[in-house]
Amino acid sequence: MKIDKMEKKEQIQKAQIDLIRELKIDQLSKEDQEKVLLSMGEVIQQKVLTRIIEDFPDEKRKEFLGKLENNQTTPQEIQETIEKNIPNYEDLILEEIENYKKETVDFMKKMQEDQGKQERETEKEIDEK
Repeated sequence: MKIDKMEKKEQIQKAQIDLIRELKIDQLSKEDQEKVLLSMGEVIQQKVLTRIIEDFPDEKRKEFLGKLENNQTTPQEIQETIEKNIPNYEDLILEEIENYKKETVDFMKKMQEDQGKQERETEKEIDEK
């Protein structure tokens, strides 16, 4: 079981590195990289937490949320509770990283297409004058 968890952690790290490379974040200045990675991490973490809470057994969800809201638990206890109640949580993390990457790449492609379309329209207007 430990090997499987280590493999999942390695897969998560690889997915994070792939995301950075595919979005060309590694080409930014160190300062900008930190800002972007912090922002991305927060978004992905929020999506993962939402999925985990949705997947929590109903009878445990209220208890878990209550502890989170009242700061009645340590990060280690949170981790243990998640592992106990959501056995595939590493898969959720991988899925959310991939979903974020797809959404972001799709958005960037659309922006590039829209920019290209706008440039062509501007060129056409100039040619018509």
